Amino acid sequence: MTELAAKQGSSFTRFNSVTVDCEKYESHLLLPVEIRGPNGVTGCRALLDTGASVTMLSSQIIAETGQGQPQSAPRRTFSTVNGTMSCPIIKREVNIGGIRKNIEVAVNQRDALNLVGMNFFAGIDYIVDFGQSAVYMWEK
Repeated sequence: MTELAAKQGSSFTRFNSVTVDCEKYESHLLLPVEIRGPNGVTGCRALLDTGASVTMLSSQIIAETGQGQPQSAPRRTFSTVNGTMSCPIIKREVNIGGIRKNIEVAVNQRDALNLVGMNFFAGIDYIVDFGQSAVYMWEK
């Protein structure tokens, strides 16, 4: 780590930042995430996607924490790299680094991909340090 990067990283702690150590996957970062629903809590890894407006969780994660396939939930259509997809929208508590938010999540019925979208970061400032595989977050 360069001296400048070390200095910048340590300066975030002055703002009561939380450091989330991530796992690199190709050119992406996977964040450790805890999901709480009506039937319990489960953990997973989720891709940090700064281009996604809404957090998306796999059907498996939704089933583990509560409702299986939420047939009666309202749906929203999203444009993805693989084309458009219509997803049920439900609420879950998402916890990343101790920051907990009860947010809308899209249920991914296509595959097992989980991703953290920008709705989780509403009211939160963050800095992505890809070199250190970390995200620094603090509430505004």
